[in-house]
Amino acid sequence: MKSKKLCGIILIGLLLVLQAAAVFAEPSVSKWSYSNEQQGSGFSMTLWREGSKVWGQHMGWARNGNRIDDSWDDISIEGASEDNPNEYIVRWQSGYSNAEGWANLIFSDDGTLLWQVFRVQADGERYIPDKAILQPVTD
Repeated sequence: MKSKKLCGIILIGLLLVLQAAAVFAEPSVSKWSYSNEQQGSGFSMTLWREGSKVWGQHMGWARNGNRIDDSWDDISIEGASEDNPNEYIVRWQSGYSNAEGWANLIFSDDGTLLWQVFRVQADGERYIPDKAILQPVTD
């Protein structure tokens, strides 16, 4: 009888520890990059994902780096997934101008990330591409 109570207490304690670990778990972070050397342009993102939420920072460049669209460590991409944990709708904000809009982020089975702007809400000069297939960056 005592051993059953002890096992029950240990099991409850273990469940509480696992629950606490989940609450304090760090969101997963990933870095992505796309480059078009022929046009001298590119786009990169650092993204954090936790549950159905995603947020991140971006940097786009053009004219061989003479035009930079950077979030400067601010969150410039933020959104959520509704049904599929690999597909997100995100709101983005240019760091170059007041341009902002909406895009799809799709994490593909082949290990790439599709970025596709589907609405520009506030127009302005920007160096965020309308569409890009980004590759993971390993440190």
